[in-house]
Amino acid sequence: MKKKFSLIVACLLLMALMLGLAACNKDTGTAQPGAQPSAQPSAAQPSAAQPSAAQPSAAQPSAAQPSAAQPSAAQPSAAPAPLVLPSMITIGTHATGSLYNNMGAGLATVATRHTPMEVKVSAMTGPVEWMPMFTTGEIELGVLNCWDAQQAWLGGFDYAAISPGGNGFPVRLVTNGSYNIASILVAEDSGIKTAEDLYGHNYVLTVTGSAGITMQNEAFLANHQLDRSRLTMVSVTSIVDGVDAIIEGRADATSVSIGVARNEELDSTRGARFLDWDPSPEAIARANEYFPLWVEEVQPGPGQTGVVKPTYMYFFSNYLVSRTDVTDDIIYAVVQALWENYDELAAIHPMLVQWKPETFVTEGAVVPYHDGAIRFFKEQGIWTASMEARQQELLAMGS
Repeated sequence: MKKKFSLIVACLLLMALMLGLAACNKDTGTAQPGAQPSAQPSAAQPSAAQPSAAQPSAAQPSAAQPSAAQPSAAQPSAAPAPLVLPSMITIGTHATGSLYNNMGAGLATVATRHTPMEVKVSAMTGPVEWMPMFTTGEIELGVLNCWDAQQAWLGGFDYAAISPGGNGFPVRLVTNGSYNIASILVAEDSGIKTAEDLYGHNYVLTVTGSAGITMQNEAFLANHQLDRSRLTMVSVTSIVDGVDAIIEGRADATSVSIGVARNEELDSTRGARFLDWDPSPEAIARANEYFPLWVEEVQPGPGQTGVVKPTYMYFFSNYLVSRTDVTDDIIYAVVQALWENYDELAAIHPMLVQWKPETFVTEGAVVPYHDGAIRFFKEQGIWTASMEARQQELLAMGS
C-alpha cells in the first residue's frame, strides 16, 4: 500500500513539473513550432486599421511623426522655392522731369539694386499713352495716381476708348505709396491771386496724356463754382507741358503738384504761386464728383515752391501698379525690395519719403491688389480680414 501511494505522489509531481514548464514558455513569448499568427491583432500589436500611440497613422499625426500641417523642431519644413525672375522689366511713367517720372525712377533704382532684375523707366506723356502697353506686354509696371489707376482698370473716361472692347485694362495694385499735394499754379507776375482772378485768362483744362490731371482741373472749377464761359480753355500734352505753357505765356493756370522740377523754372523766371481751394465740406464734395481728394492747409517752407502763404491745397494717393498677368514672383520680389530698403527712397526724391511699408496696404484702395503682393503682405502679417474683404469687393466691381 505504501509503495502504491509513493507511485501516485511521484506521478503528481511529474505532472506539476510539466505544467510549470508550459507556463514558462507562454510568459517568455517563445514561438511554438508550427504556430500560425492570429488573424485578429491584439492591443500589443496594432493593425493598420487601428493606429496606436506607438505607430501613428497619416490621419492622426503624433509628436513622434509630424504631419505636413504641423512641422516639428526636429524636422524643419522645406525652404521656399527660389523666385523665378526675368533679367529686365519696365515701368511706365509720365514725361521726363515730372513728379511721376521722378518717383518711378526712384522705385526702379531701389528695385534694381536689390533684385536680380534691371528695372527700366519708360517716360511718356502719361498713363493714357503707356496703359495700352499692358495689353501688349511691353511694360510690366507703372506709376500713376489713384484715379487714373481705377479708371484704367474699369474702362472709364478716356480709357474706354483706348482699352480692348472699352472694358479697361488688366491692372493690379502693387503698393499704395505717397500722396501728392497739388493745386492750380500761376505765375506770380500775372497778378492772379484767387480763383476768381482767373476770369478772362487761359486755363488748362485738358491734359491729353493724363485724364487724371484733366479731372483735377475740372475739380477745381467745381470746387469754386467758376463760370466756364468766362475762361478760355487750353489743352496741353502733359503735366510738364502745362507748366511750360505758363512760362511761355500760352496758358495762365494749370493743376500741378508740389515738387515738380518745372515749378522751379517758373519760379526763377516769372515767380510761382499756388491758388487756394475752398476747404468747406460742400465745396470738397463738389470736387469729389470729379476726383477723389481731400483738402488741407499747407505752410510755406523748403521744397514748397509756389506756396507763398498758408494755402489750402488738395491731396491724393499715388500707386505702383502692374499688369494682372505679371508673375507672382516678380511682384513679390519688387515689393520685398521696396519694403526692406524703403529708407533708400528718401535720398532719391523728397516725395518718396512717404513711400514706406506702413503706406503699402490701405483699405482705401480703389484697385485690387496683385496676388504676388498679397503673398508678401500675408507673410508680414499685415493682410487683415478687412483687407481681404476689400479685395473681394473690388474684384466684384471689375467682374
